[in-house]
Amino acid sequence: MGSDVQTPKGPGVQDEEVNKGPERHKTCDDAIVMCSSGTASANSTNLASEFLGLTTDRLGGTMYPMNIFSRLRTLMNGDPQPKLPPALQEGKLRIHLLSADFTDADAAMAYCFHAEGDAPEQITFDQPSAFIDTGFVEVVHRNPATRLADFLPAKDVDRTIAKMKGVNTLIIITEDAFGGFPYVLTSNKIVYYIGPIVVDV
Repeated sequence: MGSDVQTPKGPGVQDEEVNKGPERHKTCDDAIVMCSSGTASANSTNLASEFLGLTTDRLGGTMYPMNIFSRLRTLMNGDPQPKLPPALQEGKLRIHLLSADFTDADAAMAYCFHAEGDAPEQITFDQPSAFIDTGFVEVVHRNPATRLADFLPAKDVDRTIAKMKGVNTLIIITEDAFGGFPYVLTSNKIVYYIGPIVVDV
């Protein structure tokens, strides 16, 4: 049975420790939001899908852990080992924020959603300690403050924008992107990992 789409609320936003280290497209110069229409039921996966405007019809595929090659690369490079984060209370959703600078919206979209054959998307390839189901990824190109204000109070919007250091793209990943497997997200030459935030939904 379908339920009303829940939206994240400003109060109750909590910062967490930062590890330093498409079917409808709303496309314009100010924002690109990946979403599709349909119904969603109230479970943990749908909290994430509703947050991004997605539905179970769009997200109903199998999620896989990161492949063995990524794990070997992680071990050889001495990267942080994947682990599961603390469990959340009901009605909470953990999201991860990354920032980057792309020449245009198409480049940002390609980074997160384009894949050749069986190869992973570039965003997943660049995170060797995590497999990312990009059905749970949202790309906001230019004016990210507008999207952030949907779920963060003003002071946290300002703080997040400051951490972006003038780049033009915000990438939002809900935790269901990792399929319940351990993960670690880090910064790399393309993206800066701002960190995780727990929001009310």
